[in-house]
Amino acid sequence: ARDLGPVLGNLHPMTLHNAERLKEISGLDEVSFHMSGTEAVMQAVRLARYHTKRKYLVRFCGAYHGWWEDVQPGPGNPLPPRETYTLRDMDERSLKVLRTRRDIACVLVNPLQALHPNANAPGDGQLIDGSRRAGFDREAYAAWLKRLREVCSERGIVLIFDEVFGGFRLAPGGAQEYFSVRADMVTYGKTLG
Repeated sequence: ARDLGPVLGNLHPMTLHNAERLKEISGLDEVSFHMSGTEAVMQAVRLARYHTKRKYLVRFCGAYHGWWEDVQPGPGNPLPPRETYTLRDMDERSLKVLRTRRDIACVLVNPLQALHPNANAPGDGQLIDGSRRAGFDREAYAAWLKRLREVCSERGIVLIFDEVFGGFRLAPGGAQEYFSVRADMVTYGKTLG
């Protein structure tokens, strides 16, 4: 192994190497690093809001996008939803909302929802529970993501894949490669380790 010398924050030469590799894998033009997956998703939403001049985001039922403001509704979060619409995954009515509203900056998609659309993600204890189904309809979810991509493109809505947990487990290029759908932004996190 080569000696990389002392590491001093983001000034280390490996940072540039890693950024170039992430650009190559994701097919995206820019890379930024954050302290947590939650912060990465927050920054992606901030950028979408800034560039679209709109303030609302869309998340889908049951999807997890970190522990911040109203993307994490329910017990443990005292804040009522303010600038988030929660819609049903794989539902034509959700596409209608996206086509008609003029205040939506971005749509957050956690590709793991393909395993359990509109249901909460399994916790650690449930992951070992044999009663949960292990399969899913890849073609149906890919078709849904393609329709979602079309609507987002038509309406100038930023499509963000939140792959902080899933990352490169589905395919070397992540969910974009696995489902053959390009996102405008992708957040990675735990899977980089």
